[in-house]
Amino acid sequence: IFFADGRDNGTSYHFIVDSEEKIVAAESLKTRWNWSWEHHATAKVEKTSDAWTLDFTLPLSDVHATGDFAFTLIRNRYAGGRWEITGAPAGGAFFKTEDYVRACVK
Repeated sequence: IFFADGRDNGTSYHFIVDSEEKIVAAESLKTRWNWSWEHHATAKVEKTSDAWTLDFTLPLSDVHATGDFAFTLIRNRYAGGRWEITGAPAGGAFFKTEDYVRACVK
């Protein structure tokens, strides 16, 4: 999951979450990655026999967002002998924050 910074569209925040509820996160500005960046995200996973569902919670203040925020979802997985990358929008926008999904919380 990538979130755009609410104040600086050149900065994004990258969260990697696995099915064991482990979160690794970084603040990134172009090619600079800050893996020691502090966040307050939590993950809750529900597993079934053939899938898992993620409930991800993040205070918007962690990414300097107010009621509006932008994000992209990307899934990388190795299955059936090949890598699959899926996401929204259209395969995931990675660091192109201008292409992120826009949302508003009221």
